Amino acid sequence: MSHFRQPEDLRDYQNRVASWVENCFGGAVLMDRQERARRLLEEAIEFAQAAGLSAAEAHYLVDDVHAREAGDLGQEAGGVITTLAAACFGTGLDLHQEAMRELARIERPEIIEKCRRKQAEKAERGVAMRGRENGAA
Repeated sequence: MSHFRQPEDLRDYQNRVASWVENCFGGAVLMDRQERARRLLEEAIEFAQAAGLSAAEAHYLVDDVHAREAGDLGQEAGGVITTLAAACFGTGLDLHQEAMRELARIERPEIIEKCRRKQAEKAERGVAMRGRENGAA
């Protein structure tokens, strides 16, 4: 099983992703806490959907979580990555391999443009910040 060998590997990955987000959407989108939370939630929902979770189950979980007091952001971030690692293991996925494959995919120029278009569409629907479009700041 492939994995991050050293803590520096995970930091390097995080820095690469941050650079990609800043290049693709701009620094304001990268640093906006609510925007980052929306994109994390969106990806988590897409993972759950791909794993067979129904919309009704997802709605129930949202209501259940929001019925409790908000947790500590750092602890919750650790919980997200720990849970993702367990979910990947339990579904036969290699977390490191999938992370590196996705980063290589999104770094392609045509995918960057597609991501910018999708971000603009989400902004039009009111579910995302407006980011950099077509390379403009």
